[in-house]
Amino acid sequence: MEPGLCRLARGLHSLGLRPNHITVLSFFCSLAATAAFVAVAEPSLRGASAGILLLLSGLLDATDGAMARTYGQVSDFGAFLDSVFDRISEIIVYGSLVYSGLVDWAIGLAALSGSLMVSYARARAEQLGSEMKGIGIAERPERLLILIVATFVGQLNAGVLLIALLSAATVIQRIMHAKSAMTDVQRSDRQ
Repeated sequence: MEPGLCRLARGLHSLGLRPNHITVLSFFCSLAATAAFVAVAEPSLRGASAGILLLLSGLLDATDGAMARTYGQVSDFGAFLDSVFDRISEIIVYGSLVYSGLVDWAIGLAALSGSLMVSYARARAEQLGSEMKGIGIAERPERLLILIVATFVGQLNAGVLLIALLSAATVIQRIMHAKSAMTDVQRSDRQ
């Protein structure tokens, strides 16, 4: 675990916050970024405010898990809540980019669909016994980082298109990994 995240987790914990509180704060930062994409007209101010809010959301999203592990507060409900809020965040952020005309609707829809499928492929494969953590080139942190950079530099269409392409590649990687893992299990069951 990163020392910086541990320090942040300890600092927030000392304020009385718990992992689920951090998950909710991360979600509200995503909502605020969405509002910035939609309501701030001046491009450089929009990029700076939405970019900072997305960065803060991502930092908090990484911190909730670090806090849970550090303080022995890992729970199934916490993991569930984090996953649900992550998906809602992706939906509202990509939706706001399309709604505000900052991203072509087809590119936004492709990125959103790809992002949701990356998560679904992991959840379904893991439910069937195939470990997916670290499989694929565009997990949520990578996608969020691309979006943050694209927001700061004012290249949202290009950034979201890159997210769509890398998400599709990640889904394919996860399908191939799951097929391999599940085929190996079938072979060993037959022996």
